Amino acid sequence: MQQLGKNFYMANIPLPNSPLKNLNCYIFCDTKYNLVIDTGFNMPECKQALSDAATELGIDWHKTILFITHLHSDHCGLASFIQKLGAKVLTGRVDGMRLSQMYDPEYWGFFEEMMRHYDLAKYGFTKNDHPGFRYRPAEYIDCEYLEIGSKINTGEYEFTVFDLAGHTPGQVGLWEAKHKYLFCGDHILATISPNIVEWTDVHDSLGIYLNNLRKVCDLAPSMVYPSHRALISDYQERVNELLAHHDERLKEVMSILDTQPHSVSDVAARMTWDIRAKSWEDFPKGQKWFASGEAAAHLEHLRAQGKVIRHLEGEIYFYSKKQ
Repeated sequence: MQQLGKNFYMANIPLPNSPLKNLNCYIFCDTKYNLVIDTGFNMPECKQALSDAATELGIDWHKTILFITHLHSDHCGLASFIQKLGAKVLTGRVDGMRLSQMYDPEYWGFFEEMMRHYDLAKYGFTKNDHPGFRYRPAEYIDCEYLEIGSKINTGEYEFTVFDLAGHTPGQVGLWEAKHKYLFCGDHILATISPNIVEWTDVHDSLGIYLNNLRKVCDLAPSMVYPSHRALISDYQERVNELLAHHDERLKEVMSILDTQPHSVSDVAARMTWDIRAKSWEDFPKGQKWFASGEAAAHLEHLRAQGKVIRHLEGEIYFYSKKQ
């Protein structure tokens, strides 16, 4: 547990078997209402760490708001558990409508569809290989949906819900204008690039992400509080690094399409990845999914720009340069 400000703490929630290692769970304590931001996976290790932090700080869950930044299971996995303890669960409307249903295996039909489109079935990949499915919330979550611009108050802090879509269709952050603090979920990470994937009902996820990334500079935060790894004081430098990273990624994808059409997973297999694996074949199945999703996001961004075309062969998407 680390104290970051007046009645403001950060608990490190372990994420076993994940390259992310930990979740930064931010906690604000107040006699009227506490605020907890994100939870960790639905795993015993996460549950124990969050419970220990609540005990240490004397958290009464009946006087607590649990704010979920987005629908990924490392952020919402314990939401139904915490709600049953008495907390009120708040999140943005777009992700919240999905989050409530994540416990139901039928919700994951979209994932099966994308797996086929990306040509991942050839690797024997199923939803059971996805940590988001394995460690999702156990039950239905009765979320209260917040609109962009909604306020949350706790103690001396007043938070405004801020649109940070891109990493997920409706990721939201919290902006604390008095202290110029931005709690950004996975929108900006200090030492790794957030995973941007294409979603079935979102047009150009990467384009949305890049636009919202630039918006952070307009806020000029004194500190950015991400959900993983180190805190970020120089937001401008990190935003510029991420913009440059995706620009290089787009150039790399275009070069891969130089010779012939490729499926999403074939493009991903040819991209450069910072992972401890000797080759694409050595990638863990879950990482093949994340890599393919990111390849798809870059391909769809290029398609939105009119540089790439897509066609369907059976159930598999193939991409090629527009002539």
